Formats: sequence, C-alpha cells, structure tokens
Amino acid sequence: MPFCPVADLAAQWVLLDDRIAADWLPADDPALSLAADERRLAIETSVMHLPIASDAGAAFVAWLLALHVSLADDDEEPAELRDRHRQAALAGARNLTRYLATRAMI
Repeated sequence: MPFCPVADLAAQWVLLDDRIAADWLPADDPALSLAADERRLAIETSVMHLPIASDAGAAFVAWLLALHVSLADDDEEPAELRDRHRQAALAGARNLTRYLATRAMI
C-alpha cells in the first residue's frame, strides 16, 4: 500500500481533536492548546489540496468536505469566510473525485 499523506495527517488531526487532546494537553497551558488548534486547522486546510492515496485518506477528506460545505452554507458566517470554505470544499471534491475515479479503474 502506498504512503498516503492525507491519512498520515488525519492521524495527527485525531490526536489534536478537542475530545482526544483533553486527555493529554495540560488544561493550565492555553498557549499549548492554541498551538494544537492552529495545527489542527492547518491540517484541515492542507489536506484538501493533497493527493489521496488510501481509503482512510478519502474518508477523512469526505468528512472535511461535508464540514466545509456546511460552513459555506451558514448565513451567519461572514462572506469571506464562507468563500474560503467553498474553495476548500471545491479542492477537496476535486481530489476525492480524482481518487475515486482512479480507484475505480484499478
């Protein structure tokens, strides 16, 4: 099985998820919590532009794609932020479609 950078980043993202990180991040260190949040957001952004090479990576991109679509449709969000979510969803949809089409040919 080839290395999938998306699946690797998904594993990192899981460790930084608020529910998981609460078990290992010290509650009295807001700077560390902020750094973990920033890293998680950076992963969410970069994953949408990376080539997918595994089913696990595709599942993570599909989940993020749904999240971005939902946020882009939120009327309470500023227009600029909604546009960024649309762009991320579009990039993720392209990568997911490319992976699924390639996988179907194999």
